Amino acid sequence: VGSMLVQMSKLLGLSPIVGVVGRTSKVEAAKALGCDVVIDKETTENMWEAAEAAAPQGYQTIMDANGVSTLMESYNHLNSTGRVIVF
Repeated sequence: VGSMLVQMSKLLGLSPIVGVVGRTSKVEAAKALGCDVVIDKETTENMWEAAEAAAPQGYQTIMDANGVSTLMESYNHLNSTGRVIVF
């Protein structure tokens, strides 16, 4: 699902497209699909600090596959008119 969302976001001209991967081996694949920035949870100490650095003004859209465990931080990193999509 994440791969499709990255490709659709690229086609729609959304920017930046920031992907989060659970393993270092997936970083290059995420970049090849169209991610402008890839956060590798395996090597990144604080995923949310890295996300904030990629979009300091907040995100227009956050597509959250984790739900309860990340939902509050997803809302905290939106810009003033942003939306969270939980899937």
